[in-house]
Amino acid sequence: MIKRLAILISIPALLFSQTVLAQNNDRQARLTAARAYIASTQGAISIPNIVDSSTAPLLANIKQRQPALFAQKEATLRNLVKDVVTKVAREAQAGQDQILADTFTVSEIRALQIFSESPVGRRVLDKMPKLTAALQPALQKSIRKSLPELLTRLQKEGVRLAGK
Repeated sequence: MIKRLAILISIPALLFSQTVLAQNNDRQARLTAARAYIASTQGAISIPNIVDSSTAPLLANIKQRQPALFAQKEATLRNLVKDVVTKVAREAQAGQDQILADTFTVSEIRALQIFSESPVGRRVLDKMPKLTAALQPALQKSIRKSLPELLTRLQKEGVRLAGK
């Protein structure tokens, strides 16, 4: 009787440990695939490309809104924005393997890598910073336009906003 009870108790524990082990192995496989993908795309998805595509619209916005200030402090503003965006990009890139592993399967990551290593994939990756830079101003404008409505609606739902 005790042997049967011990066996009945150990079966779920064994199945659970096998499931955890399989998940850990799968996660490790996804991380390995993600790191291989990241290594293969470092040239196209690099910090300088991210920084350049992210800083240009912000600096253009400052120049448009405050031309005298921009003319007087252009170098300082460029360096300031570049430093902050570089820091943010490095922090984001540091966890990129984890995000890919949590989002995609091994076969999906490998498919991304195969595509990105193809001639068409390389061209797409080369154009992504330009695409991002072109989309950012419109997105920022749209967000700024929608923000008052969003804040009003949040307040109506009882959300307390900072400073209010």
